[in-house]
Amino acid sequence: MSYNTNTNIDFDIDNIPSSKNAIDICNAMGFIDPRNRAYATIYSLGYKNIFKGINKSSRSIAILKLIGIKENPTVNDCLTNSIIFIKTKLYGFKKNRQYDNTSAEWIGILAGLMLYFDELDEINNNRTTYMRDAANCV
Repeated sequence: MSYNTNTNIDFDIDNIPSSKNAIDICNAMGFIDPRNRAYATIYSLGYKNIFKGINKSSRSIAILKLIGIKENPTVNDCLTNSIIFIKTKLYGFKKNRQYDNTSAEWIGILAGLMLYFDELDEINNNRTTYMRDAANCV
């Protein structure tokens, strides 16, 4: 069942925010199914832990390898390429109007990555700007 009503044909990859809030990404994509929005939020918390090296599974390791990110990533050119890859996947879901658990997971990956960097900033008493730097690298 599809709940999408957003048919904005002017949507492009730049409209996908690099946000730690999965709901912001869902809103930008017109992803309004409440169940899949909840999945995206749950995935974002799960992927934050995966980026930290917690809760590893063979599936999550395969996805990290696919997007070119290792545990405990840093803000660098590889991260830029990884975020572009993730946003390109999300753009494909939007373009094909694929609003399901798979697209919710990819929203969760992007939001989880931003949550990971936000948590690093909090650990450093906000003396660092990792989350902002990661969000601005694309």
